[in-house]
Amino acid sequence: EDEVGVQNIYQEQFEKAGFEVDIASDGKTALEKLKMDPIDLVILDIKIPGEDGLVVLSTIKSNPLTEKLPVIVVSNFSNPELIEGAKNMGAMEYFVKVDISMADLGERVKKILS
Repeated sequence: EDEVGVQNIYQEQFEKAGFEVDIASDGKTALEKLKMDPIDLVILDIKIPGEDGLVVLSTIKSNPLTEKLPVIVVSNFSNPELIEGAKNMGAMEYFVKVDISMADLGERVKKILS
């Protein structure tokens, strides 16, 4: 997620739910963080600076060290072909931002990680 306000909301809500949160504002930073820190799950936007979300998703899923890492895409894009493409690339879930509440997203994350 590249919007600071949305980043803050995600971080606050997920930390309240007991998760440790690490945020990357662009694709390059996200990929660098994946190399350095153990990550249990990625919530990924499609439109981010640098490497877009689909490139990040493809890179995660093509690396033997991260290919099993759960990725949830949360984006403003609701194009059915894009959603199908992201899922075919390995996204576990794809949610349009306006269609999912933070509470529902948090529950989905808990379910995936349990």
